[in-house]
Amino acid sequence: MDLYAFMEERGMDRSVIEQMRKEKIVASILLLMDEDELKKFVPLLGDRLALRKFSEESTQKVSTSSSKSSKKDSLLCKLRQKLGMKRDREDGENSIGYEDSASCSYGRTHKMLGNKNAERLDRRIDVGWMDFDHMLGRYKQVRKTNGGGIRSLSVSKLCKPAELLQIVEELFFPDGISAKGEKENFECSLVDFRQQPLEGDVGQLYSRSKMPTLRFYLRTVSKVQEHDKSKGKSKGKSKVKKRRTVHVRDHEYDTSSSEADLPEILLNSGEHSTSTHSSSSSVCCLEDDSTKSSNLFSGVKELADSPTISFGPSHSTPTQEQLDVTIRDPVNSLPAEQILAEVITDEPSTFVHEEHQHEQQADQQIPMAEDQMNDFPTVYVELVEGQTNDFPTNQTQFEVLLIRRSYLITDMMNAFSDESILKANIAVHMILHDGNLEKGQGNGVYKDAITQFWDEVYEQMTSGDSSRIPVLRHDYGEKEWQTLGRIITKGWWDHKYFPIRLTQDFMVNAIWGSTFCNGDMVEAFLSLLPESEKEVVKSALSNFPEDIEELIDILSGYDCRKVPTNENFSCLLSELGHKEIIQKPMYIADCMRPVLQNLQNELTQESLSEIYASLHPTSKKVIDKLEFSRDLSPNERAVSTYLKKYLRSLNQGMLRRFLRYCTGLDILCNSDIRVTFCSLDGLQRRPIGHTCGNVIELSSTYDDYIEFRQEFNHILESGLWVMDAL
Repeated sequence: MDLYAFMEERGMDRSVIEQMRKEKIVASILLLMDEDELKKFVPLLGDRLALRKFSEESTQKVSTSSSKSSKKDSLLCKLRQKLGMKRDREDGENSIGYEDSASCSYGRTHKMLGNKNAERLDRRIDVGWMDFDHMLGRYKQVRKTNGGGIRSLSVSKLCKPAELLQIVEELFFPDGISAKGEKENFECSLVDFRQQPLEGDVGQLYSRSKMPTLRFYLRTVSKVQEHDKSKGKSKGKSKVKKRRTVHVRDHEYDTSSSEADLPEILLNSGEHSTSTHSSSSSVCCLEDDSTKSSNLFSGVKELADSPTISFGPSHSTPTQEQLDVTIRDPVNSLPAEQILAEVITDEPSTFVHEEHQHEQQADQQIPMAEDQMNDFPTVYVELVEGQTNDFPTNQTQFEVLLIRRSYLITDMMNAFSDESILKANIAVHMILHDGNLEKGQGNGVYKDAITQFWDEVYEQMTSGDSSRIPVLRHDYGEKEWQTLGRIITKGWWDHKYFPIRLTQDFMVNAIWGSTFCNGDMVEAFLSLLPESEKEVVKSALSNFPEDIEELIDILSGYDCRKVPTNENFSCLLSELGHKEIIQKPMYIADCMRPVLQNLQNELTQESLSEIYASLHPTSKKVIDKLEFSRDLSPNERAVSTYLKKYLRSLNQGMLRRFLRYCTGLDILCNSDIRVTFCSLDGLQRRPIGHTCGNVIELSSTYDDYIEFRQEFNHILESGLWVMDAL
């Protein structure tokens, strides 16, 4: 309570209070006034005594509070000073050994600066191991599971590079042996973190780098592999292996168990193809006699400059048993000496969570930037000896698409830019973010590539919420939108995949034209709204509110030019839906229509509605698709119950992820999802999806539903999946 409030509480005259306020007389000033001065303002003696007592008490409270605050500030200052001394002491200890150490303000460190006797004699360093990969032509770090990893040790500051090399060799080659072989079979050298040779002792390296901890790498090059390479060049042949590899750069190759069955290598240019058995021609043949296999290299170099590289029979008309294979490479400039042709056996593709994939890989790769992908060293080609039944019988060409996961939209758009791809059989090989070829093969990889492509398209090229519509882009013209139409068409032909998150009315417009769009535009417009806005609009449809400010704010985001009323609201939503779904993407639909007209022979507007309804996943539909074995153990029966309960708890986004993990597609496929069981336990336990066969493999060792849900959520929510081959 201040002085004036106290005076009002005593009932003193209002004019007296105003006069003192005008003169700015407060409690602390009142104590300085003598009796005569105070009497001029306060004529009554009792009021004067009460005012003096109140002023003394209030002044005393303020001084006590100030004293406590100052004491508190003093303690904080002392604490900060001690913490500062401790921090400076720690910084000083870390800085000992540097020539230009920062001066410290407090403590023993400041006194010891420049004292040579106080310097450390040893320094801590980290060392790793990088082994040269002759296939990729670069060094790769050796992981801990292979005897490598990052090791920490203390060495003398005076340790020279030669002495340090001996220490590191003993570390990674104990008793002269490591997981990669004996030390005498390797040429060893030591480099710093910049991959440069060491110059000077450890102390000098620390002084120059000014880094808290230095890391060195042991670099090794196998002498044995170099010897084998020179031997392969002189003989021009190798042993029989299950997987046949042709490496043009080093003139090495491995042949499979039966070379007589291998198809010829053909050079196709346009619609014409020629073949010959001469080594001087641009067309090569792998013949029965292994001594003639060196003829392969005379033609493969020229194949790299050809627009189409094909492997197949020597005659121009392909048969059911012999099929052409074409590489469609997103990396446009591959050097001829680095083309690698590899025969790959049919292996099912399996989804493996990335952390388990890292446990299986032996080497750690450094991710490649986009501008480095033009130097990607390897192209893999499948040599197919028979046509599968997975594709239409009228297709005549087998296309192997090399797609980088990091640039999937770009590579898919490049691969489908040629309209001839609609008539070709397609296989997809994925290139991982680190530049390595993904192990997964088969239809599962193709399906997963389509699904990931549309996931990224929805995020980058569409607007809406539960339903999406494509938006105009300055870098997308008629050619690009037609390419997107080919991907829709090819996905439907090959795997019955349809991008059902695009609004049905837009797809009707793109396939048949806007005159056929008779859907409910109000419902279609609501599907474009976020959930919070949709609730407001739906509430207004059923009970129009008096306060329409929030409604106007929502509709203004869609360029609404009318004030909504109870009478015009439904019509207004229909007009906005037509504008957003039909009018705005009309150019995109017109560009796609010449391509999507290929679907008119097998689709009608009614059947398209059925497709949208049947492919849309729900928990009940997915559970109905599950197929279990008849003879289940008690543990397996319990896990099957966990799976059904888990599926009922998933939202739309997680349900799509589950389907993609099992089948490669995020929509409901026609075939059932077969559930099998294994006995994986511990760190190895995780669900495994076999996308080629629509199989989900579960462990039967879960103790309860909570444990099952936790592990499955961890897999699906991370989205860090890679294809493996089993």
